[in-house]
Amino acid sequence: MIDIEGEGPLLVLMQGLGDVRAAYRFMVPELVASGYRVANADMRGHGESSVG
Repeated sequence: MIDIEGEGPLLVLMQGLGDVRAAYRFMVPELVASGYRVANADMRGHGESSVG
């Protein structure tokens, strides 16, 4: 699962092993407000992503 928000230079956020994209829930709005396009993804098998 991946969320993409904002416009501007692209930042890709990837959480650490065993964590989920919700770890960046407070950071994403700040980055978007600063003029970035933010892609926040769950790694395969974590959060809402599938193992396949």
